[in-house]
Amino acid sequence: GNIGAGEMYRIRPDGSDFSVIYNFTDLAVNPEYDLESDGTYFYGVTYNGNQLENSTVYKVKKDGTVFQKLHDFPDNMETLNVQPSDLLLHDGYLYGVTFKSETSDDGNLYRIKTDGTEFSILHNFSQTTGNKPQGKLIIDGDYLYGTTTNGGDNNNGVIFRIKTDGTDYNNVFNFTINSGYSTWSGLYYDNNSLYGVTTSGGDNNNSGTIFKFDDPLLSSASPVLNDNDFILFPNPTTNTLNIKLKENTNITILDIIGSTILTQKLNQGNN
Repeated sequence: GNIGAGEMYRIRPDGSDFSVIYNFTDLAVNPEYDLESDGTYFYGVTYNGNQLENSTVYKVKKDGTVFQKLHDFPDNMETLNVQPSDLLLHDGYLYGVTFKSETSDDGNLYRIKTDGTEFSILHNFSQTTGNKPQGKLIIDGDYLYGTTTNGGDNNNGVIFRIKTDGTDYNNVFNFTINSGYSTWSGLYYDNNSLYGVTTSGGDNNNSGTIFKFDDPLLSSASPVLNDNDFILFPNPTTNTLNIKLKENTNITILDIIGSTILTQKLNQGNN
């Protein structure tokens, strides 16, 4: 960017029409990781931010206008930031983890509304239950799933699940030398299984592994519609996306750069 703070750009899949749509300023510096979008705004995190160099959560319109910093992470440690990871957008909230926390090196799991209100810490990680999370969270039903790089029974990191309100935290798998350990990337969900990679361990000179994990709670069964206007599932998905509607509706699906993928009239119920 103009002051070395980073920039947001867009480019067509064929490599044409590259343009910078936003230059970051000292309000939020050094953006990292993937963006999330609700169709109007992009949401992301930065490594540094305000005058104390703390990490931030921000949003900006898809055309690069109306930038808003949603949250400054406080930091009382000698280190300068908490190192947030990718955001997960679900039901009006942004969910994420931090590698470190305000007062320790163990990290937190947090959520914040997309308008910047209702920030809360849902879980404080620890050496015993797994600490130093780094990858993006995924969601299945009422549960968030994620990984830590350290901690747990073997101090090699864990796969964990926790409800979206912060209750019912459990380690569902403790990594070992044989399974591979130290997971720095997020999980991938497909057909009731979790997939991921480790940076170390395994059977090939400690070079890491690709793993698959099945949890009995994982399910791609159709959720209940209740009072929502529509539901998309499973989330994330690869080839098949189910859309459940309360009434007949015309829908338009866009890709991340705003191009129309599908316009179609869908009927009430499952599609």
